Order: sequence, then C-alpha cells, then structure tokens
Amino acid sequence: MRFFAIIAALFVSFSILLVANSVNATVQKDDFTPLRVGCADGEFLNENTNTCLPCGEGTFGEPGSESCQKCPAGYFADEAGLTSCKPCPAGQFSSNPGAKSCKLCAAGTFSNVEASVSCQPCQSGFVSLKKGAIACDACPAGSFTDDNGQSVCQLCPAGSFTAQDGSNVCTPCASGSISKTAGAVSCQICPAGSYSNENGTSCRRCAAGTFSAKNGVAACSSCPPGTAASGSGSTSCKSCGSGTFGDESGLKSCKLCPAGTFNDVSRQRACRACPAGSISSETGASSCQQCPVGTVPNADQTACTPCPAGSYNDVRGALTCKLCPLGTAAPILGATSCERCEAGSFADRKGLATCTPCAAGTYSDFEGAVSCSKCAPGSFSQSSGQAACELCSVGRFTDTSGAVSCQKCEQGTFSNSLGRNSCLPCAPGTYADKEGQENCSLCPAGQYQDTAGLTDCKLCEKGKFSSLEGAVVCTDCPAGRYSDTTGAASCKLCEENTYSDTAGAEKCESCVSPAFTTRAGAQKCEMCPVGTYRVVPQNGAPNAIARCAECPSFGAMCSGGNISAMEGFYVNRDEDGFVEVFECPDGECSGE
Repeated sequence: MRFFAIIAALFVSFSILLVANSVNATVQKDDFTPLRVGCADGEFLNENTNTCLPCGEGTFGEPGSESCQKCPAGYFADEAGLTSCKPCPAGQFSSNPGAKSCKLCAAGTFSNVEASVSCQPCQSGFVSLKKGAIACDACPAGSFTDDNGQSVCQLCPAGSFTAQDGSNVCTPCASGSISKTAGAVSCQICPAGSYSNENGTSCRRCAAGTFSAKNGVAACSSCPPGTAASGSGSTSCKSCGSGTFGDESGLKSCKLCPAGTFNDVSRQRACRACPAGSISSETGASSCQQCPVGTVPNADQTACTPCPAGSYNDVRGALTCKLCPLGTAAPILGATSCERCEAGSFADRKGLATCTPCAAGTYSDFEGAVSCSKCAPGSFSQSSGQAACELCSVGRFTDTSGAVSCQKCEQGTFSNSLGRNSCLPCAPGTYADKEGQENCSLCPAGQYQDTAGLTDCKLCEKGKFSSLEGAVVCTDCPAGRYSDTTGAASCKLCEENTYSDTAGAEKCESCVSPAFTTRAGAQKCEMCPVGTYRVVPQNGAPNAIARCAECPSFGAMCSGGNISAMEGFYVNRDEDGFVEVFECPDGECSGE
C-alpha cells in the first residue's frame, strides 16, 4: 500500500510540471481565473485547493477556454457554471460587464431590442408610464410633453389646446377665444359685449365705460368723449345730456358741469366758465350770478368770498379787492374802507390787516403813520407800540438814537438831571465808586482827589492832612505838628521835649540835652538862661513840668542849663527834678 501511495504522489507532481512547462508563461491572478487543469467547460482550477470550481454568476467559461470571463455589457449570468451569458431582454439593460442580472428601463425610457447596454429616452410628445417599457406611447390630444424622457403627459393649461396626439407643445387660444379648463382640444369664441382675458381662460363682460359690437374680440373699446356706458356688457354708448359733459374716453357716467361753469348743449366734451365777476355755486348750472358789494368771485368762480383782511371793495360785481393804502389797515373780512393806524403803530406797505406796533426804541405820535421815529439820545422806549419816548432817569444816559433802555452812568461819572445823553465826570475832590450815581460823593477827611472822573479818593500822605470833605489836595502839617500815618484828618502836636521846625513833618525831632521844650507843639527847643538850670523830672514823676530853675546861691554852678556841685559840695535831685546842694562830709565829695 505504501508503494502505491508513493507512485500516486510522483504522478501528480509530474503532471503539474508538465502543465507548467506547456504554458511556458507565468499566470497572473489579477488577469483572469487560474488555469483549468482537466476541468470541464464552465469550470476553473482553484490553485489553493487544487480543485475545479464552476464559473460564478456574472461570468462564463467558453468551451476550450482556460479561464472564466465576465459577461459583456448587455448580457448577464444569473447562475454559476455557464458557458455563455444571456442577452438582456427588450425593456431591460446592463451597462457594465459582469452583470448578474439586467435592470428594467426607467419610466420615460424604453428598449426595443435585446442585449441593450442602455435605454433610450421617449421623445417629446411620448411617454412610458412604467419601468421596462419596450416602446413609448403618444400623448393624447389635449396633452403634451415638451422634453425627452418623460413618464407622464401634461394637460394643456387653460387658455391653450392641442387637437392631435403626440404633441410636444400646446397652442394658445386665439384672441377673442378661450379654453376654460386644462386638456382642451379646441377653443370657444367670446360673444359680443365680452372679450377674452389675457390668459385666454375666460370671456369677460365689457366693463362700464367700454363696449364691443362684434363676437370674438380681444378687448373692448372705450366710449368716446361726450358719451358713457353705465353698465357692463354694453354694445354701444349713450350721449351725455344737457348740463353734463364727457371730457375723456371710457366714462361710466357723464359728469355734471362743476360749480363755476354751465352748459345747455348735449354731447359736449367740456362746460363753459361763468363770465367774469359772476359765479355758479352748484353743479349743473345753466346760468351764473354777479357777486354782491364787498365780495369777489373766488378763483374757480364757485362762490363769492369776502375781501380778505387788509383789503376792501365798495363796487358791486368787482373782480378783485383793493389793497389798503399806506398808513391804514383793515382787520376784518369784507371791509368797505380801511382804518388809519393809531399813534404808536404804523403801516409801511399796502394791504395790511393790522398796523404794526412801533418797535421798542421807536415811536409814532400821530395817526396814519407809515413809519416810526427813533427815540432821540437821552430817551428810550422799552416796549413796542409807544406814542412817545421816556427820558432817561437821573444816574442814567443813552447816547444813541433808538434806545430801548438807558445805561447806568459808569463809575466815576454821574447824571443829576433827566434826559441826559452823557454822564458828567466827578469833579476833583469827589468820586463815584458805583454805577448809576445821581451825584458824586465828597472825599472824606484824610483823603483827597486831584483828578476828575475817578472812582475813589487817595489817602493823604504822611506829613499831610485834610480836615474837610471834598479835598482836592492835602495840606502839609504846620511846624510843631506831624503826621506819621497816611489818611490823616489832622496833625498831631509834637510831644514835650520834641519839636518840628518845618511844615510837612512825618515825625518830630527830640531835643538834645540840655535843650528842652516845656510844652507840646514846639517848633524849636529852648536853652535855660545863665544862672538857671533845667529841672528834669525823675522817672515820670507826677505833675512834673520841665522848666528852668534858679541856680542855688552856694555850692553849685549853672551853665547852659546844666548844674554842677562845687568842690566840697554835692547836689541831690528830688523826683520833680529840683536840686538841693549839700556840703560833703569832711569836705571830700562833689557832684550829684
């Protein structure tokens, strides 16, 4: 048994080698199915299993072929092991090789032969309703298709038709004819008194103001001017009667002559205007009336209107009103005369309803003024409508014409009378530190002003004074007096033992001992005479008076107001400054 197995294996290997050598080429799996080795028609050799397998669906194996091939487009293989593919029947197709089955032609297409690789679209006017059609059906009369490959016929829309099968377009109904519903095979003619609409879907009655006398018209005609048609469906128009007119085509009714016009003839295109100066207040008038006095016809001659304010009229049947002349006005409607302007007002142009009040700063002092005058300098009018101007009050002025108010006098000036056109400067010695002063104030004592028109006074300098109000200059303090501050109303007396020997002193000079003064206000210092000495109070002794005293008769000498003790004596001053002479003990002292 082992021997036969070895022989069998050697036989199989030898057979495979023979097949490979006979092919003399390398077989690629991607190109086709592996070679058959002793396989039947419709089979192929599987190299992996070394067995014969049938060709799969969508492929076939021809007799004598060494591989399976895909079915070409238009053919199919719906089972394994076929030696040839089946052609797709009519109404079906396969567009790609290797089909296992064929597809039905889509609705709107067809195939009338076998082995089709695609289906043909139905031409316009024809359709295929279902899949797998082998032919297309013609659209019946009243329907159409306007494109290839359609599966449903469309009905001709209302207003159109087609009388034959297989149409790819519908014909619009001719003017004057219609088709009311979709799918029409013919159109109907519209009767007289009607017309076809734009879409041709309905006949419509001629509208009021139009007519048609024939059948089958596309549009109705407008009634000519002077005629009208009041109802719909008219075949003719009626003439406009007396008192009416028709000024345009297509009127539904004739128009009444408007107020301000009249007409007594029929079939007229217009009415006649009323004669100048007359009116007709109602429509359809056959005559016109004149306007009464004080009125004139309005612009369209439909009514008499009063003359407007600012005008007047005293003539019956006048065409226009007259304007009020200058200096007058008419404030009411229908005036027969104009009123003169009152004082304080004016009218500078014709036709004014009211006089204009004189503006602030102006006046008019008589009736019928055509303009107002400006207030003169020194006067003013603060409000409008004044017949006279007011004078500026004291402390105020105006230097221009047409003033509406007066100005306050500036600081340093004053006005003490009415109607001033300027203010006066304050005189030297006076001042005004506020606006609107009636008078200037006098400079107070201790002050002065040497210039006019100023707002304040100057303080007197040191060494000077002014004791009265209104000083123009300050006075020098006299000798014996002084002023050490500014603004002095009086000078001070030089104190005891001081003096001032010139005017205008700011201070007093002290007397140099032994000179002295015995009173205030000294103009110079004094010296004690020969034989006297100066009494000098000690440290502010009460009731002390500086004066000269007679020199003691012994023990002392006096010279130039001074006192000195002789040898062997001494002097002693009491608190009042008087000297007593005493002998020195043992005669060894001298002096005070």
